[in-house]
Formats: sequence, C-alpha cells, structure tokens
Amino acid sequence: AYGIGSTQQDVKNATLETFTVRSLWIKKTADKSSYYRDENITYTINYGNAGQNTAFDVNITDILPKVDLVSVSPATNSLGNIMTWKIGTLDPLKNGTITVIVHIPKKPNIKFDETSSVQGKGYVYVRKMLSTEEEKPSLTNWVNISGYYIEDQKIWTNATSSNTVTIV
Repeated sequence: AYGIGSTQQDVKNATLETFTVRSLWIKKTADKSSYYRDENITYTINYGNAGQNTAFDVNITDILPKVDLVSVSPATNSLGNIMTWKIGTLDPLKNGTITVIVHIPKKPNIKFDETSSVQGKGYVYVRKMLSTEEEKPSLTNWVNISGYYIEDQKIWTNATSSNTVTIV
C-alpha cells in the first residue's frame, strides 16, 4: 500500500512524490519449472515486512493443488489442502522462509472406446472415446500473507504470490 504526501495544487505537468508507508511481501518459488508425475516439488516461500512499521497478526495461508504433502518447515496448522502459519508480529525489515515439499501423485492414463449402433428405419452409428489424459497438465499453487499496521487506526494489508509448474 502506498501513502501520498503532497501539498501540490492543480498544476499541469507536476510530479507527485509518493512514499511507501507499509509493505508486507511474499514470494513463492519452486525448485524447477517442470516435473514428472511421481516426483516431489520443493516450494520455498519467502516473506517479510519491507516497511518501517511493525506488522501485527501476520498470517500466511498456502493453498495446495491436488498433491500429497510430504513435509513442511516450520510446522503449520493445516486443514486439508489449506495450510496456515500464524507469524504474529513481524518487525520492520524482518523476513522469513517456509519450505513445503509435495508429491505429484501418479495418474493412470486410461482410454475407453465405445462403439454402438441402432437398427431400424434409418441407420445410426455412434462412436465415442473417453480419456483421463490431460492436454497440458500444470499445478498452480497460491500463497497469501496478511496482517495489519497501527497508525492512526488499524490498517489491514495483504499480498499474494503464486507459482505454476508444468507436469511433463
């Protein structure tokens, strides 16, 4: 979020100076950009407070796609595919790292062929193919950081990051 401090009036071609007053940030990366099924993905979540004020009630929420959780550090409160870290207070210019390792499950590619016909007056021929194959499989993983700063009042802020990897 940005604060604007200016005493400028309505002047053509004037420059308005702005400054950052608070800034929670988060970035999620994977150890590579493509994976095979039955492999592990190591996600690194870096987060911090780039502002000059202390952030309070800071929480990080990570929503996992359809993968199996292998390990996480530090420990988390999780409910299904939603993991939450209660960071609490995050001092100015402080940061941290979370590591999440997930496993991409095997998925059988099964094809079905069906052929049928109808007899009677006229002729109908029906053929279908059903498949569990994915055209361009990928996994997108989202993470969010939220908290508030106290200035004249409580000011809530948040930031979101995502990472998409390709399944080959």
